[in-house]
Amino acid sequence: MQRRTALRLYNIMPKKYTMIWFIRFFNEHFGFPLRRKYLVKRILPHLPDSGTVLDLGCSDGRLAVDLMLKKPGLIITGADTLIQEDCKIAVTRLTGIHYPFPDGHFDCILLIDVLHHTEDPEPVLSEAIRISRKKLIIKDHYYTSRFSHFLLRISDYWGNKPYGIPLPYHFLKPGEWTALFGKLNIPGQTISRFRYNIVDPCRHILFVSEKPSTKRTDSLPL
Repeated sequence: MQRRTALRLYNIMPKKYTMIWFIRFFNEHFGFPLRRKYLVKRILPHLPDSGTVLDLGCSDGRLAVDLMLKKPGLIITGADTLIQEDCKIAVTRLTGIHYPFPDGHFDCILLIDVLHHTEDPEPVLSEAIRISRKKLIIKDHYYTSRFSHFLLRISDYWGNKPYGIPLPYHFLKPGEWTALFGKLNIPGQTISRFRYNIVDPCRHILFVSEKPSTKRTDSLPL
């Protein structure tokens, strides 16, 4: 009897209340705002006070908005392969390995939790280097054991599966990150590793690369 009652309640419950709905609700009201708060704290000191920034893999653009609120002199636009309906910034759709921007088009490129969603991070990094004029800021994850890799997979699934984002789980060890950056001759790196808080199961890594001074190749307003 109790089982039949439970089934009837389930059948009359609005179909939107699925597990995916609950994950999205948690992400959008708790998880994502907290993540943005920590990211702004980590990224903001490395950004210039003014200039053009491309958020490569911008998702819904909310992180870019939060950064511009802190530094109003920045002009941050986005680019992504999957355009979200409610994106809060101007965004360019990426459809191939060559991005539709000239060399040195942006003062700074942001790659925030993007590279582990690619099958091969090298083409993405190469294009980011090409279109950046001054600086490259990369935040991603790293693992040191099977267990830490497992925790990253769970977190990645929770945060991305409900939105149709590819999940190749291409996480790297610290030595693999170093080898990748060395292979691409990315200059002037500063590297930090951290967790957002004491209960954060994920290991984060931040790279900041300063490019040698070059003459501007376009007339973008600053």
